[in-house]
Amino acid sequence: MTTNSNPQDQFATCLSPSQFPSLAQTLLTSYHLVIQPPSSSTPPRRFILSDIEFYHSHPPTHPDPFAHAHETQIQSGTWYFHAAGSGAGFKEGSYKGLDVTFGSTESRSGILIRRIAEIGEGGEEVGKAVDGPSLVCDVVLDALGFGKVRDLVAWMRVHPSGCGLDALHPTSPLRLESIPSASSSSSHVRISPTTSIPLELGRIWACPRHGMSLRKTKDRHSEELRLRLEYVAKPYRFLSARPKNGLINLAYAILLELRLAGRSSGSSMSVDGEAVQRSNSRSLVEHVSYVVDRICPFPSTPDTSSPSSLNTSQNRTRKSITRTVTTFLQHIESGTHKHPSVFAGSGVPTTREVGELYGSLIGWDGRVGRSLGGGGGGQAEGGRDDRLGRDAGVIVSPYFAKGRKRKLEVEEGRDVASDQGRSSGASVMSARGMRALRRSL
Repeated sequence: MTTNSNPQDQFATCLSPSQFPSLAQTLLTSYHLVIQPPSSSTPPRRFILSDIEFYHSHPPTHPDPFAHAHETQIQSGTWYFHAAGSGAGFKEGSYKGLDVTFGSTESRSGILIRRIAEIGEGGEEVGKAVDGPSLVCDVVLDALGFGKVRDLVAWMRVHPSGCGLDALHPTSPLRLESIPSASSSSSHVRISPTTSIPLELGRIWACPRHGMSLRKTKDRHSEELRLRLEYVAKPYRFLSARPKNGLINLAYAILLELRLAGRSSGSSMSVDGEAVQRSNSRSLVEHVSYVVDRICPFPSTPDTSSPSSLNTSQNRTRKSITRTVTTFLQHIESGTHKHPSVFAGSGVPTTREVGELYGSLIGWDGRVGRSLGGGGGGQAEGGRDDRLGRDAGVIVSPYFAKGRKRKLEVEEGRDVASDQGRSSGASVMSARGMRALRRSL
């Protein structure tokens, strides 16, 4: 994949998800976020981007229900500070966020900056990375001497340089700036022939966006739910470093790549979330070590010069990630026996909810949007099942249909067992039957 040297062109021409990886690569490997404090005597601060998310709203072809689709996002290559609504001012507090837009006359789109890390003159990281859209905005506000987003935006709009909110203006106090070729180093992981940055994960990963849920959709047969199910797991988040938030989304992407390409292929297939098959031959938990190794790789050569406290900290981090991934994969397995619509109206997504939702999407054979719309991948039930509350003609997952059938068989067996007495119950309700019942509930 080649990198376009002019991101303005990429912002203006990025019209479909197929172009997201190229633009993400440009931002993560070829550009710095530069903040120039108001005082001319203060040197600019430079940051690398390592976690970004794409939100693209083009109603005819890409009606992403999670996109803000704000009226100012029709522009390309400008800053968009998250707004409370049309003409309602800017979000403040923990709801702040900063996008660089890539919209057009027909679309409203933005790239959310989730993680930045300050670097020194030699390109080394200075201090801790900043994780989270609100905290990124806090860094910008603090560096430029403002307490509120509205005050910062008002100042930028009348800035003497005439930059306005242009994210690529060469004299803007807040801008994206090309990385000098001299910043490349042999110790960096090379991504393109001309630019490189240190990648903690060894590559750029695409995974689902963080914090997506179905809590705003309570009607399980609505078009809104269909759209949310179609877009909730789209791989529109791009990472070059291990995230503090949404680690499970990265684990999911690694798992999908493993199941699609095979552990031994060495392929760098992008994760598209649309063609994964569920395998009953192995438990997903058996892949924990592989997933953890990709998220938290061991150094190629042990660093004997590092203090023991650092090595101990790394071991604790790895153990913590292992626990998180193990639990998450267990939730995914549990979710494969559920129908995606059962998560409609749920609250703030937890690890369990996200895992089971992703599992249900895998169980749906990856074609959620088309299946719920009646386009294939599911099976239409011809009657109504009062015990499960399903209406006739609803498209259901083949896996869910299988699980439901098994549940009915178990329930019927339980009824027979109760008629015949407890002595026969053990033979009817086997351990396998009990597990099937629990998974199907």
